Amino acid sequence: MAIRLQTIAGFHDVESVDHLRDAVESIAEATNWLFIDDEMIGAFFHNGEHACVYRDSDGAWSHNPENSEDEFAPFVLENGQLDDFPLSHCIEYDAAMDAFIELARTGELSGKIKWY
Repeated sequence: MAIRLQTIAGFHDVESVDHLRDAVESIAEATNWLFIDDEMIGAFFHNGEHACVYRDSDGAWSHNPENSEDEFAPFVLENGQLDDFPLSHCIEYDAAMDAFIELARTGELSGKIKWY
């Protein structure tokens, strides 16, 4: 299984799903698109304060119903563009990372967080 992350700096090979957290943190980019065997699976976004997870096959987003859909947090996308995401998609960093790793491992949405 070939695992790659796409960021503003380009593509980065990841040794295995077990190394995904280390790869994201060592690349230190805000947007990390996940490709497995050249198929885009989803993305992990973080901006130092907020984190979000996205699954491409159905457009599912991490969800925090306690956060406002009318308030936004800025994120830098892989093309350098600044975009605002609803706070309702933002969850705690470690929970988002764990859900991102589960998405990479299984292709499924983590049952440990809520999804939108």
